[in-house]
Amino acid sequence: MVSHRISLGRRWFQGMLALLLLVSHLLTSFAPLMAAPLPPRREVPVNKPATPQPAASGVALPASAPTTPFPLAFVPARVPGEPAVQFRARGLGGELFFAPRSVTFALPLPEVSEPRATQPEGQPAAPGRTTLRLRFVGEGTPRLRALDEQPGRTHDLRGADPATWQRHLPGYAGLRYEGLYPGIDLVYQGTDGQLKSTYLLAPGAVPSQLRWRYEGAIQTQVEPTTGVLQLQLRGPRAGHATPVLAESAPVAWQEVGGQRVPVTVRYNLHRNGEIGFTLGTYDATLPLIIDPVLSYSTFLGGSGTDRGQAVAVDAAGNSYVTGLSYAYDYPTTTGSQGTTGAFDIILTKFSPTGTLLHSTYLGGSQNDYAQAIAVDSLGQVVLVGATESPDWPSVSGYQTSFGGGTGCTLSYACRDAVVVQLTADGSALRYSSYLGGVSSDEIANGVALDATGHIIIAGSADSALPTLGGHDTSYNGSTDAFVARFNPAVTGTASLLYS
Repeated sequence: MVSHRISLGRRWFQGMLALLLLVSHLLTSFAPLMAAPLPPRREVPVNKPATPQPAASGVALPASAPTTPFPLAFVPARVPGEPAVQFRARGLGGELFFAPRSVTFALPLPEVSEPRATQPEGQPAAPGRTTLRLRFVGEGTPRLRALDEQPGRTHDLRGADPATWQRHLPGYAGLRYEGLYPGIDLVYQGTDGQLKSTYLLAPGAVPSQLRWRYEGAIQTQVEPTTGVLQLQLRGPRAGHATPVLAESAPVAWQEVGGQRVPVTVRYNLHRNGEIGFTLGTYDATLPLIIDPVLSYSTFLGGSGTDRGQAVAVDAAGNSYVTGLSYAYDYPTTTGSQGTTGAFDIILTKFSPTGTLLHSTYLGGSQNDYAQAIAVDSLGQVVLVGATESPDWPSVSGYQTSFGGGTGCTLSYACRDAVVVQLTADGSALRYSSYLGGVSSDEIANGVALDATGHIIIAGSADSALPTLGGHDTSYNGSTDAFVARFNPAVTGTASLLYS
């Protein structure tokens, strides 16, 4: 069994859960001062180890396979123009794309680009990107099989065309490559933002079949004293740290009579760039386990560009966290750099016991920002913020097209305020609208719901906005504050009640 581990950074969720626990505790502490019933204090459960899954070759995964309250979810993928990609995993530091003979990584660089003039205050700049592809040597076509379906669903509501949206996607804690080589399976698992890969060798399997190469690395070497495999990736500008992929010296063993018997193993870096293992003496009639660990030295802890922005708790104690996550496009070439991709809004719902119930990604082709959140008595969430996307998914909204502006450039992007209400399960949009004028910069920073379900938003604008019954109906120049009220049960222009 060969294991690799890749750090993708899940600390954002852990930090937000800590905040939710604190908020819940404070609400409980002040319960006597409040008339409405308060949600109970939330406790984050510690998951028990997953039940070992039997391999197709007859080799079982170790019972000590790592688990976490936030396992990395392997989600069925539909990548335009890339039919071989069957699954993807979206860590808060990057994206991974799984095909039968390869795994493609889109990963953040240690540095980020300079903030733009119109970047919302407190929001991160778009990161740079480096790409890498792990390609298995050989001609076989393994079967990819998802393992251990997890609670919760993922909804992808990005883009203006509902036909491209993907709803109710299951997430799995593992992904098995069955028959990667004769007698050899591969299992991927994820935990705490890391990716762990495990090769399972059945009795009689030939370890020398295991060969792979990293496409996109500029240098590959085995450190002679530690046995660590080091790969230098294409990095950022001169003077910044070079990203390094470090694969620790492998450990191998066999189970003999209930005892773990070590087997000598080391990396074998072939002249043609392929990587494999050289093993000492072992019993070929028993399963063989090989276990190195893979980590990114400059990526540990995530890129720092993904973050939580706002939290809400409903009367039942469910917690809602919104923020932004950088979504990378599928890399068609390896070793490339750039910033292909954009910030998406992410909404995640947790039960009172910390179980992830669903996650929804929302946005268009450009950057989208969530600034505030509210939830009604039915569990329907309202998000407000801003978008730079002309293909924002607008549904039944007051304004269904991007207002844009003049003088928009890469460093000075145009954006409109947005308001969106989702269904209780996060799989559909009940209402979604732009709110923008002819200038370049509008953003909604606050939201509240009244007793009738109307949505009240507040923000700032650099141009005249539509007015209806407002106190001040003229644009006063520079940056004005605005307040608007919407009825999400009404479609089109009639949904604006006050501005």
